[in-house]
This record gives sequence, structure tokens and C-alpha cells, in this order.
Amino acid sequence: MKRILIIRYGALGDTLLLLPFLRSLEARDPGVELGLAGSRERLQWLAGQTRRGQFHEIDLLLSRLSDLEAEPDGEARAFFSAWDWIVHFTSAAGGGILGANLRRAGAALVSSVAALPPEGYARHAVFYPFDALGMASEHGQLSWRLNLGGFDVSARACGPRAPLALFPGAGSPAKRWPLSRWRVLLDAILERWERPLLWVLGPAEEEQEEYQSVGKEYATTGQLEILQSTPLRDLAARLSWAAAFIGSDCGVTHLASMLGLPTLALFGPSDPGRWGPLGERTAVLWGARLLRYPEWLQEAFRPLSTGLPATSPETILGWVREVIPES
Repeated sequence: MKRILIIRYGALGDTLLLLPFLRSLEARDPGVELGLAGSRERLQWLAGQTRRGQFHEIDLLLSRLSDLEAEPDGEARAFFSAWDWIVHFTSAAGGGILGANLRRAGAALVSSVAALPPEGYARHAVFYPFDALGMASEHGQLSWRLNLGGFDVSARACGPRAPLALFPGAGSPAKRWPLSRWRVLLDAILERWERPLLWVLGPAEEEQEEYQSVGKEYATTGQLEILQSTPLRDLAARLSWAAAFIGSDCGVTHLASMLGLPTLALFGPSDPGRWGPLGERTAVLWGARLLRYPEWLQEAFRPLSTGLPATSPETILGWVREVIPES
């Protein structure tokens, strides 16, 4: 295979978990040319994490081919027939209309892969594209570290002015640690340490006044900065200077972990055995259970009934003291 097109729409975490698959394709065929199409900001940045990857803006072409009555035109045939293999991540059973029309447009080989692992899949989601396509892969073969212009995040100085980054939100309310617990944690940090804090808000939290209010309240201490409406590249750059990161089960936590930051992921209803972040310096606090990397990649866990309410601020503070020695 010399030219492979990957079509992937989805949330930030799902997109980032695609990186090991892309790098594996490059490792198997050093001369391969990877094309990425889908969510522009995320995949354009992800393309830059590969050797020869390139983002293609083809939303209009894909939209045309998503119609049941679509007849691939000359532009579609010229573009899609130029690829040796198209891997299409989809929520439609069997690849749906788009998969069929890609074949009609002259694609040599189209593989449709479920956008999310099916119920009962017993491995971490990062392995699913490999398994769905019959490609062997083991934990030790994965490569996921994000590159920021040649800087090694783990080697950056972690002095007293390096901030502790906090991400309180998540797309699903069930994945959010209660704001009352975040307040307890913030009070304890402000009482014990003088380290700067970053209160990072995603699009969902930016529309919720309570998250804004908490950030503004603690910003009056002069120790906390609110970070919001931040483009992905800029967010990664800001987080890369953090001493550590604490966040919910969400895409930004995957980002911090894959940057190589000391990361603590707060899990509740989701199974970290399937969705835990990738990172050698990462831990997962799943209810009252603290998991050390790579425990959640080595076994699938059963969902906990206790979930996020069992997550203790004191356990989090203990982890902070562990990863930031001067704290």
C-alpha cells in the first residue's frame, strides 16, 4: 500500500486514539502516503504528527456521496480512485451509503470500521482499528507521544511557577466530578501551595455558568487563570508547560497524557480498560481505585457502581504530592 486515505469524524479523544494506528501504518510501509479527512482542526494537527500525512478538505465530496441517490461525478472519481486503500470510520452498519458510494467512485479497496468499538469488545479502544482490520498489534508496539516542534515535554523544567492544570468538564454530565468536590480540591491547593493553576474549560463548560463562576471566583486569588476557547494547537502548547494535569474522562485528558504530562484521569461510569488515556506518566482514579499505567491497557475492568462520588479530593492531593516533589 502506497496511498492510504483515512476518513474519521469524531470527538477529540476518539481522534487522538487514532494516532497509534497511523504510525503503525507508517512503520509497516515506510514509503506510505497517508491522507486524513474529517474533523478539520483535529485531523489537520494529527497529520502533522505523522511523517508524510496530509489533511484533505473533502467535506463537500463526502456530503455528496452520503446521499442514497448520489452518482459519483468526475471530481469524486478522480480523487477517490487515486487511493490504494480507503479506511472509513462510520457509525452506520456495514459501512452505510458512503462506503458503497466510495466503491462506486472507483476506490480500489474500501474498509469500513465502526467509529466506536462494539459492545463486548474486550480490549482498549486504541486496539480496535487493528483488530477490525485483521492487523496484529500489542501494547509494546504502540506509538502515541505527541510532538510539539521537537520539544520533549517530559524534560521541561517543572519549577514552582509551572502551573497545575485542571479540566473539570466532560461532554457527558455523568463523567463530571461534582463542582463541590472541585471546590474542596481548589481550596486545599490554595491553602497548601502557591503554584499557579489553570482552570481549563471546553466548549460544553463555556456554555455553563457554574463552571465560569467557579473559575472567576478563584481567579480573584491571583493564582488561577481561566483558559477557554483555545484552539487545539494553542491548548497543547499551553498544557505542555504544566507541572501536572488533572481532568475528567474526556479528550483534553487524552491530550495531556499523550503530551507526556503527569496526568490524573478521573473516571466514573466509563471503563478505563477501554477508554483510559495513553501515557507512561498517567494514572487513573476510578472511583476509589487508583490505577497506575499501564494497568488499564493490560486488562478490561467491569464498570464500578460507586463511580465518581467515591473519588476523594485527598487521594488527588496525595497524587499531586507524588508527581510534583516540591508540593
